[in-house]
Amino acid sequence: MKRETIIGAIVVVLVIAGAYFFFTRYQKREEASLPTENLPVSQELEEGFETGLGIEVPEGVEKTSLEDVTGGAGKGMATRKFEENLFEHTVMASLPEPQTGKFYEGWLVREGDFFSTGKMGEMKGGWYLFFSADKDYSDYNRVVVTLEEKDDRQPEKHILEGSF
Repeated sequence: MKRETIIGAIVVVLVIAGAYFFFTRYQKREEASLPTENLPVSQELEEGFETGLGIEVPEGVEKTSLEDVTGGAGKGMATRKFEENLFEHTVMASLPEPQTGKFYEGWLVREGDFFSTGKMGEMKGGWYLFFSADKDYSDYNRVVVTLEEKDDRQPEKHILEGSF
């Protein structure tokens, strides 16, 4: 009986250590790949999204470009604004149609923490996401768009990245 207890305890310790190693390694890898500087949005990029998606980017929002980290031709733009206790965040992207069963998802990231801002929807001329909350998320200064297979609120393959 004592031997079984010791073996069980060793298994539990190994599982906890393995989970800790996996998650700390995963977080460090994800954070290391994100740009740390704001990439300015060119007038051409902004006008292209406004024309292609038919959505006007409002005045007074923070903007940043999103760069394709896969070596592909994708591009994007993100905005954010916190005013009158309302946080609003948009992502507009020019990306290819994902394979059947896959989808694009947006994320806001800060050191050691991230959360999904939702699945991106396809619109004429590109992909679009709108997120709003009655909480200020301005300290989440990194934006990521991933290509997902599972709807499990865990980021998979990074496609676009940028920072405010």
